[in-house]
Amino acid sequence: MTFSNILTSEVTDILKHLENAGFEAFLVGGCVRDAILGRECHDIDIATNAQASEMLEIFKNYETMTSGIEFGTVNVKGKSGNIFDITSFRQEGEYLDGRHPSYITFSGDIHTDLARRDFTVNALAVNLHGELVDDYGGLEDCTAKIIKCVRTAKQRFSEDYLRILRALRFSAVLDFSIEGQTAAAIRELALLTADIPSDRAFEELKKLFSSPHNLRLEKLLADFSDVFKILFPDTNLQNATKRIGKLQNETNFILKLAIIFSKANLSDCFLLQHEHFLSKSDEKLFHSLIYIDSRKLQTRENVIKQITLLGKENFKLLSALKESYSDEKEIITEVQNDIASGFFPFAINELNIKGTDLIAVGLQGKIIGQTLDLLLSLVQNKKLHNEKDVLLKWVKDNLHQLPTILSLS
Repeated sequence: MTFSNILTSEVTDILKHLENAGFEAFLVGGCVRDAILGRECHDIDIATNAQASEMLEIFKNYETMTSGIEFGTVNVKGKSGNIFDITSFRQEGEYLDGRHPSYITFSGDIHTDLARRDFTVNALAVNLHGELVDDYGGLEDCTAKIIKCVRTAKQRFSEDYLRILRALRFSAVLDFSIEGQTAAAIRELALLTADIPSDRAFEELKKLFSSPHNLRLEKLLADFSDVFKILFPDTNLQNATKRIGKLQNETNFILKLAIIFSKANLSDCFLLQHEHFLSKSDEKLFHSLIYIDSRKLQTRENVIKQITLLGKENFKLLSALKESYSDEKEIITEVQNDIASGFFPFAINELNIKGTDLIAVGLQGKIIGQTLDLLLSLVQNKKLHNEKDVLLKWVKDNLHQLPTILSLS
């Protein structure tokens, strides 16, 4: 097995600097796992027996950052501009609060460093020469597509409660199953998830629900319902689970969370309890999807109203949201096909007629905007073509009846 996809010239340059200074250096964790799986690697982490002060000396001719130095990490900017996290080998003391080790020492070797990691597929390391260090069978578990704890699952989850959500997240993102003892420990310790800080839980759940593997998500929601009932109290998880399983390759996590919270009491929704969880646009989308999910969309007019509410960026989410409602899907598909073909204008500025054209035929004041709104609706509902001559003729033909028509629309 070669690791040429992560041992780039920029990476090997960093590793060589450490080795030439007499230190060991390894690529570790997710980048090694992703290289084995043939996945794109976004972050390269390096572990070494060099101390932070020694790293700064080794890379004195490179741009470095020291914001993580108390954790033994120095960030080095490579020759191609990528940032690499280089961390001293670590050993950890006992976990006392379900989150932090009681102490950290920067010592040991690659084997002690890997021993503290959460899952076997993350406890992998490779050196400059492409030699793999795999003390816990991570390569075999990558091949078998299994999430399994390093050493004892119950101990690992009791040390850091967030690892429970990380196990579920890796299962969803990688489309891996969860090994039996690891799964049993998750169920046994499900109540611990109530003590995970909400910001950390949200980050894991965002990644989990952004997975395109929705059949895997369906299975996770069903198999570990005790965990998700704690995270999403007073929701109809059983119904949401089935709906999410039908989403094919959909990755929009707001859509999936809206399905879970549909018809729920949003005062209990943790997403809305912190201003930094959802952006303003995401929060608006979340509420829009929940509102739309409660509506019957059996006419083209109703579908258009909801598609306009979602906007051009998110209109495709409507068919995914209504995937379980076959009586509504045909009309939704028809409108979305019109949009895809360029037939459907989303807003007045996409009409092939302007306010100045209406002024030219004698309209004045607020009736101009009202007429444009009406023309938009007529075009969206296929009652007029979006052509200037057609629209202008309709206005001229109905010029004297416009006040009455507008009052009835």
